[in-house]
Amino acid sequence: TVIRLGSADFITEAYTSQSESLEVEWVFDGTTATTEPQPLPFRLYQNVPNPFGQGTRIAFDLPRAAAVRLQVSNQLGEVVHETTGEFPPGHHSLTLRPETWPEGVYFYTLKTDEFSATRKMVKVNRR
Repeated sequence: TVIRLGSADFITEAYTSQSESLEVEWVFDGTTATTEPQPLPFRLYQNVPNPFGQGTRIAFDLPRAAAVRLQVSNQLGEVVHETTGEFPPGHHSLTLRPETWPEGVYFYTLKTDEFSATRKMVKVNRR
C-alpha cells in the first residue's frame, strides 16, 4: 500500500532560498507495521449492563500477567465485594451477581502493582 500526501492535501510550507513555493509530496511505501501482536494497554471497561439488577459484567485488559484486585464500594466507601486473582495478559471479564445489595450507586476499582482505575455503576431492583 502506498499513501501519498501532497500540496493538494495541505498548505505548502516549503520554499526555496528565493522564497519560491515548492511542491511538497510525502511518500510512504514501506511496511511500517509488524505482524507481532501488540500488548493491550491497561484498561478497565464500564460494566454491562449499567444500571443492573441481578448481575453485571466487568471487563478489563492487561498488557502482562498481573495480580489483580477488584473492589466494589458503596457511596459510604464501605467495601461490599472483593475479588483477587492472578490473570495472564489479555482481555478478561468478571461477572458479579449481587442480589443482596441494596439499590444505589457503587464504585468498582481495579488495582494491580502498576495500574488503578475506578468506575461507577448503579444497582436497581427490577420489579
